[in-house]
Amino acid sequence: MTNSTSPGPEFASEVADSAATSPSLLLGMLNGQQDAWHRFAQVYAPLVYRWGRAAGLQPDDVADVTQEVFRTVAARIGAFDAAYQESGVFRSWLWGVTRNKLLQHSTAIKSQPVGFGGSDIHLRLKEVATPPQDVDESVQSEDNDRRAIVENTLNLLHGTFDDQTWSCFWRLAVKGDTAKEIGADLKMTAKAVRQAKYRVACRLRIELGADFCLE
Repeated sequence: MTNSTSPGPEFASEVADSAATSPSLLLGMLNGQQDAWHRFAQVYAPLVYRWGRAAGLQPDDVADVTQEVFRTVAARIGAFDAAYQESGVFRSWLWGVTRNKLLQHSTAIKSQPVGFGGSDIHLRLKEVATPPQDVDESVQSEDNDRRAIVENTLNLLHGTFDDQTWSCFWRLAVKGDTAKEIGADLKMTAKAVRQAKYRVACRLRIELGADFCLE
């Protein structure tokens, strides 16, 4: 039995269809709660990194851009209306911040003198393959972004449940095993398996801020 935290395509699609950013997460960020910012980093930093790589930046450059994105989010989170909770609104806002930073980074690299920095800068100029006009919406795929948020959230939640509870959730909700089969393996009743899965699924619903909970 595998207990990987990477969701299968059917499960990821089911959850991602309604996944939004949790109001409690945004409120915590607005209030400067360290736990909320830690959760935000765990869920969204990989997404920003993927956007940067998709735009053609190298890992070191993406790391710099990600830091700038997070600084901007910290400075401007108060301008985001946390009460406006349609699916994908925060993700779209974050993409706008990231896109601007990608454009600024690309422009700054291309504006440096040819001789500046020696051979290293020549390599960087060649490596930054995406000019400003090409940093467009094609970098951001809504379906892929939603699936990434689901996967990152599952990774975040995994360590907060004991192995048995997580196995019940994963096998029942993701792998499609029956509660009876799981109960026999784990020496639990089928009802206890379903209850364990329900606890994880409802926590996932809270984290995603969406009207989602596996029955």
